[in-house]
Amino acid sequence: MYRQYFRQALQMLKESPFFSVITILGTALAICMIMVMVIVFEIQNKGFKPELNRDRTLYVKDVAITHKNEEDGGMNYSLVGGRVAKECFFTLKTPEAVSMQLMRMQTLVTSTDQTRRMKCDQIRTDEGFWKIFDFEFLAGKPFLRSDVESNIKKAVISRRLALRIFGLADESVIGQTILVARRPYVVGGIVEDVSPLANRAYAQIWIPYAQSDVDRLINEETLEGLIGSYRVLILARSSGDFNKIKTEVEQNVARFNNSLQELKIDLMKQPDTQMESRLRLWSNVVPDVPRMLGQYALVLIVLLLVPAMNLSGLTASRMQKRMGELGVRKAFGANRGTLIRQVLAENLAVTLLDGVLGLLFSYVAVFLLKDWLLGSFELASLNSGLTLSAGMLIRPAIFFFAFLFCLLLNLLSAAIPAWNASSGNIVDSLNDK
Repeated sequence: MYRQYFRQALQMLKESPFFSVITILGTALAICMIMVMVIVFEIQNKGFKPELNRDRTLYVKDVAITHKNEEDGGMNYSLVGGRVAKECFFTLKTPEAVSMQLMRMQTLVTSTDQTRRMKCDQIRTDEGFWKIFDFEFLAGKPFLRSDVESNIKKAVISRRLALRIFGLADESVIGQTILVARRPYVVGGIVEDVSPLANRAYAQIWIPYAQSDVDRLINEETLEGLIGSYRVLILARSSGDFNKIKTEVEQNVARFNNSLQELKIDLMKQPDTQMESRLRLWSNVVPDVPRMLGQYALVLIVLLLVPAMNLSGLTASRMQKRMGELGVRKAFGANRGTLIRQVLAENLAVTLLDGVLGLLFSYVAVFLLKDWLLGSFELASLNSGLTLSAGMLIRPAIFFFAFLFCLLLNLLSAAIPAWNASSGNIVDSLNDK
């Protein structure tokens, strides 16, 4: 039965090609705008390799420092200091893993004979980093805790860097030496290239920070060792542990502040979730996630209602021309429910076609406008262009939302015309034939 309804819908499209093209393109573009928003939201907030654990990761990137005897003013904002990280976060018992990393920086990597070189984005981090992120290792393995503690100069490099320096990206590269800012490092692992959109994991080379450097920085850091250059990442066993971890962090911070002489720190409601961290544009402004989600939902509703109202008028006009057909069906025993299902099914067939085109348009738009839609000041400074993988775009959630919007659009645009058409008198309907 429903197959017949779909055939009828396609036949109606063929009978009025110009009208059909205008309707389909208009609706497809509306769905395209909706799906662009959904795709961008998914890329920015949901997990993809190597940041598969975004849904259970917490982030700390800023700390506020003020004097204990000052009620107002005198506040400094900084990245996390090594002393703060060690005493407030590495002492946590609840998380699965804790890591800290120095601010990403650019460095020059060369071969030992200096004939091949590449300007790279570099991250200095620790062994916990490899537990938080799920990198695809092509050869070798990540550096271990023993490597960090013993100041062994090992490096994990990307496929692109390996090909540039060695011409290969396989096991033969493991154990070879590269120069990082003129210092020798042994290649311990090679990973698949990472998209800059995986903002916290992205680099072309990852090296362990030396524990001696951390201790030195703590001694050299100003304001009682509170100001530093680190960001902290916390991997929970599940998102259900977030509140427990935050409570434990608050307790550690309170204990840490009691040990300070003149100063105190404020994490400003950190650690943050993925979405909170992305929205924390300013150190002193706590992100308002509910407000952002409300604004986002409002835009989606407007984008959904406008084409729905337009389609509703078009559907009602088309139903008026088909009153005779519907009258004949009523005369042969079709009830209201049957007629409504017919109209909704026919309209759904058209709407699904619009949805497929809209989804295709949205993928094209995201590819063409990725620098504008997904770019940021931080990404603009990286040594690589934005890349989109199939794993970012081909996601069940995106297809689900596309189908959901098509279904809602169908109900909003066709329900009232279908009801009105099915409510008409049989005689009047036949007279309209």
